[in-house]
Amino acid sequence: MLDLTQDGPRPAHRPPRPPAATGGYTAVARLLNEAFDWEASGRRPVRRQQVQAWHKYGVLNQLGQLPPSPVQTDPDPVHTYPTWIFDTTAESEWITWAAAGVPGPNGGQGWVVPARRP
Repeated sequence: MLDLTQDGPRPAHRPPRPPAATGGYTAVARLLNEAFDWEASGRRPVRRQQVQAWHKYGVLNQLGQLPPSPVQTDPDPVHTYPTWIFDTTAESEWITWAAAGVPGPNGGQGWVVPARRP
């Protein structure tokens, strides 16, 4: 049995961890919720599943722009490691993309333009 309590070399199949300024769908959702007050705009906070849908289906924002592309992909990630890795810095393209307005809830009825947090 593998002893996980000791530090040692990482398994060969595990990719190196991305820098802290990147992350998967959950990190993007957290970034957007920290940057915007979605409830003031009439929408509940963004969840990981919403970010995944925007990316997977290529949902256009109000300006007709596609969601940002990942900075890295891993076609065969370890169990909890993200497949799609995005930039999650404060200057992230996700913030610019969402600030333009995203489709409203319930099948994209109307547009939600989020309010910036102070």
